[in-house]
Amino acid sequence: MHGAVAVQKRLIYGYDNSYILDSCRLYPDTFASLVILDAEDPATPGLLRMWTANNQLAGVRLFGYRQPDGSTPWLNSPEALRTWQAAQELGLVVDLEVICQNGGAVVIPMLLDLVERFPDVPVVLDHLLEPRVADQDFGFAAGYERLAAHPRIFYKFTSINLDILRESGVDAAAFLRRAVDLFGARQLMWGSDIGTSSGTYKDMVARAVAATSHLDDGERATLLNETGRRVFVRGGAVADPTRQGRSTR
Repeated sequence: MHGAVAVQKRLIYGYDNSYILDSCRLYPDTFASLVILDAEDPATPGLLRMWTANNQLAGVRLFGYRQPDGSTPWLNSPEALRTWQAAQELGLVVDLEVICQNGGAVVIPMLLDLVERFPDVPVVLDHLLEPRVADQDFGFAAGYERLAAHPRIFYKFTSINLDILRESGVDAAAFLRRAVDLFGARQLMWGSDIGTSSGTYKDMVARAVAATSHLDDGERATLLNETGRRVFVRGGAVADPTRQGRSTR
């Protein structure tokens, strides 16, 4: 392994990012840090600025649930928008895990609004926004096509996706082929979900590689390695490295 993005686990450590920050400080050539913070906490923008100044940060992860009334205050409340603004000013990636009972497609209009508000922020959607894979076209409804039109939205294919596919009796290789056809390999990256999903890291890698059996060699290398490196390496260098104001630190 040449390097990895250390992703904070919300359901295990909450907002205590000290372990991954310490790891990235000790091994800066190996790890980039993706912290998780409360987007509605007034202190969050200041923390992002401090950790970015200390060269400790590749991005910020936001995690939450869609409320019964359809709202997502942790994602787009006035307080949360200040966190997005700080990420844009600092050149950080925003990684999102949206928990919805019936799949993530229902929040696509909200995501599209955020992408329009903050056009310079690279957005990574965990678990491909958890499409309902047993539905027609693997759950990639029309809303996903609207997402695919945005070059600064990226999609993480993970062990959680693989578990859901296995439990649903859906062929992982066919699913991933469809995802690459829809979004393009340059927008897709693999994430292990180590620490949350069951199984060893070796098993997770083997399952991910097996799921790429319908991809060509270039698509496979891009998804398993190049996209993640391009998006996250050294503090958030993304697809368009010429954008003014973004540093690859």
